[in-house]
Amino acid sequence: MDETEKPAGYRDLWKEYLMVIEKTRKPPKLFNKFKWEDILAHLRLISHDMIDFEQYEEVAQVYSSMADIYGKLEKQLDQRKYYLKSARTYYRLLKNRFEIRYSTHTDFGDSMEEYFLKAIDLSISMDLTNFAGIIFAEMANCFISVRNYETAHRYFLKGARILQSDFFEEIAIMKQMISNSNHFSDMNEPLSDLFSLWQPFCRKFPHKETEEGPHAPERPEEKLREVMKSFEIDFILISLKRFLKQDELGKSILSDYDGNYRTNLRTSILNKHEFEEISKFIVAVKERNHFEAGALYITELIIQIDELGRGLIKEILNIIEQRPIIGLVLALNYCKRLL
Repeated sequence: MDETEKPAGYRDLWKEYLMVIEKTRKPPKLFNKFKWEDILAHLRLISHDMIDFEQYEEVAQVYSSMADIYGKLEKQLDQRKYYLKSARTYYRLLKNRFEIRYSTHTDFGDSMEEYFLKAIDLSISMDLTNFAGIIFAEMANCFISVRNYETAHRYFLKGARILQSDFFEEIAIMKQMISNSNHFSDMNEPLSDLFSLWQPFCRKFPHKETEEGPHAPERPEEKLREVMKSFEIDFILISLKRFLKQDELGKSILSDYDGNYRTNLRTSILNKHEFEEISKFIVAVKERNHFEAGALYITELIIQIDELGRGLIKEILNIIEQRPIIGLVLALNYCKRLL
């Protein structure tokens, strides 16, 4: 656009941003703290105007420059805040590119990753490791939304390892890892990583929680066990799907479920009844017995599993039976005879 064509009141926001940044490159003696704050106020105003004009690529750069300035002022919380704002803006650009069916191999993804990692490094340096783990999970979910499942798995794994001291956060990430693993053509690596996380996680909690009768867990303990049980069943189901599609390779949780219940299992918090029923289901699936597997699902498992588990069971039943609807009808008829 020529100078003569620019409307009255026109502002070249990118040029204005570059002029502001150029001021910061003057010798340090010409600046004091007040002027740095003045620079930040100007950049903040520019960023707001850029958002109004939907100049998101430019505003992402402005946010990263503001983060760098906060770093010079030793304001790490603000620095992290603006690295995250930059990363999330680059994610928005990446997502938009993906939705209009362009290639996602752009600088947007690299920039998003760069600024998320800077925010994570700052969190760790400030001894805010839980926040670092949560940011890893956020970044992983960003990659899932553009179908980059391998990169998502890598960052879920890092987040879960950082959050090993937080029961609910770690198991929430592990559940997301199961869902993400379902997109892999070769599930050996992600499920092996999950196994390496689940085994020490399971050991943290006393196995008396699996006992029944007078030694059954108290109510708070049972709530924790229910959360773990939900994950354990989902993990079994994704492992069964892998077995059906590519057989057993590498570490697997399935070998422990032989129907022989014992309280010292390293990878299970199920009680005796739950353990025996899931063991029967595993045997039925491995034998491709759609009738038996469907009956166990309807009579025993359906009330014990979450939405992720129900989706996995339907996939499993479809794999072992080419006519899944007929198979489920047979299973229902079998259940009626039991009543």
